[in-house]
Amino acid sequence: MKILIYGSYGYTGDLIVRQCKDQGLIPHLAGRNEAALKAQSLKYDLPFTVCEVSVKAFKELVASHDVLVHSAGPFIHTAEVAIEACVEGKTHYLDITGEYKVFELAQKFDRQAKEQQVMVLPGCGFDVVPSDCLAAHLKNRLKDATILRIAFAGLGAGMSRGTAKTMVEGMGTGGRIRKNGELIKVSNTHHITTIDFGPFSSKAVTIPWGDISTAYFSTGIPTIMVYMAANKKIIRSLQLGDLFGFVFRWDWVKNRMKKKVEKRSPGPSDQKRQKASSYFWAEAKNDSNQLVVSRLEVPDGYTLTALCTVAILQKIQKGLNRYGYQTPSTAFGADFILEIPGCTRTDE
Repeated sequence: MKILIYGSYGYTGDLIVRQCKDQGLIPHLAGRNEAALKAQSLKYDLPFTVCEVSVKAFKELVASHDVLVHSAGPFIHTAEVAIEACVEGKTHYLDITGEYKVFELAQKFDRQAKEQQVMVLPGCGFDVVPSDCLAAHLKNRLKDATILRIAFAGLGAGMSRGTAKTMVEGMGTGGRIRKNGELIKVSNTHHITTIDFGPFSSKAVTIPWGDISTAYFSTGIPTIMVYMAANKKIIRSLQLGDLFGFVFRWDWVKNRMKKKVEKRSPGPSDQKRQKASSYFWAEAKNDSNQLVVSRLEVPDGYTLTALCTVAILQKIQKGLNRYGYQTPSTAFGADFILEIPGCTRTDE
């Protein structure tokens, strides 16, 4: 199977390349930075191509491969062109986004992808494999659920530069939830609550996580809210964002913040990731107030992204994928997350 990884030299992209090599897969590396690609090519003894997403050469490169793993975010700027190239080139599309706008965009390619017999599957890592599989599991447990709440917490790993840049890109746009089937704009601190993750409890606040799109597609549950565990400092920052969000919409402010992000380390060390874990909690409720709760414990987000992405590549290699727009659970089932090493699920 011919695998193309675009943005391969980024922090998460490199983890995916390493996992591919560990599993005997030989990807082709690609991106804009020639120096970074050369260094990575020498490190892993892999071929590479330098190109921009927007150029004709990118479409030709995509068409000569069976699957594209797009790992160069923020994806809201590049996903549409990349998906178009994949659909035209009859190449499966994967990415590691958590941006709800990208999921909404990708759904528009469903018919074309089915006609071309390719799969379009954004969100094949921490965003949103565990949460999407958990949502589907709860739907299976409570068929007539009308409200879904999902929360996550990461302990000990920290954040990569790419994740931080994506967060900067979304600043100033407010929060989002899904209510009665529609995406609704809300404040950054629309709802603050306390979540019992199992080993610990934490304050959590609603965020516009990808599941407000993917979980709706996967389950049909009309009202969905996603929460992130947050301390007082984070909540206070979000509250200030509600008051002064317009400032963060100014390009010069975002550019300045991105320059600060560039000075950070690429991401957490291997040792830090190995000691870290992530936790998910989800609750589904129907109109009769019947309630089901499930939890997941998984490796840290970056490790999980590499493991999930390569597991999906292996399924594609075996012909176990579906065509058209898919989420992790619609493509591979609610129990797919349990196939990933280090992932456990409990039910109430």
